[in-house]
Amino acid sequence: QEQYGSLVNVHGRLHHCRQCTYVTKERTNMKMHLRKHTGERPSVCQLCPAAFIHNSHLKRHMLTHTGERPYSCVYCNASFSQKSNLNYHISHRHSKKKP
Repeated sequence: QEQYGSLVNVHGRLHHCRQCTYVTKERTNMKMHLRKHTGERPSVCQLCPAAFIHNSHLKRHMLTHTGERPYSCVYCNASFSQKSNLNYHISHRHSKKKP
């Protein structure tokens, strides 16, 4: 609580980060945001030294250890661990094609 007050200004329902321009109505969102400034990374990989602000980032990272590639291209046999990589692949390799 004490650290939160030193990093955030609260005006009515709005929480303003003192380190940048981020503003939110939700305290939980601000607490998650503050990890960017404090360096707190509570989601730690059990297989390597990697650590993350968000648990969802850890889950995405774990695909590098499992080799899972759940996103497949409909135009070729390429597959990817992240949807953003699939989207990039399609836009650069198959941009003239329509699904």
